[in-house]
Formats: sequence, C-alpha cells, structure tokens
Amino acid sequence: MGLLALPVALFFLGGAAGAAGYLWLGFEVVIPVAGVLLLIAHRRLIQDLQDAWLTRRPRRR
Repeated sequence: MGLLALPVALFFLGGAAGAAGYLWLGFEVVIPVAGVLLLIAHRRLIQDLQDAWLTRRPRRR
C-alpha cells in the first residue's frame, strides 16, 4: 500500500502546485513546466514512437 501511496501523493501535489502556479502567475508558468517535463521524457517518448512506427509498418520483401 505504501508503494502506491507515494506516486499518488506526488501526482496530487504536482497537480495542486500546477494549479496554484497557474492561478498565481498565469499561463506563463505552464509552458516552462511543460518544457521541463518534455525534456525529462523525450528519450522514452522517441523510443516509444519509433517502436510504434516499426510495428505498424509492413515489411517489404
């Protein structure tokens, strides 16, 4: 149960911090945060897109 509680709590805190930042600073806070998250996830995202492309594409013989 404790293993699941930490990601749920972090998800909630991140959502609350994002909402508070948006209310406090406006839209300007959303773009940098989204950029940081994209920077963190870009390698895995590119790998997943490549894997999806290779599995959907029919092989030519």
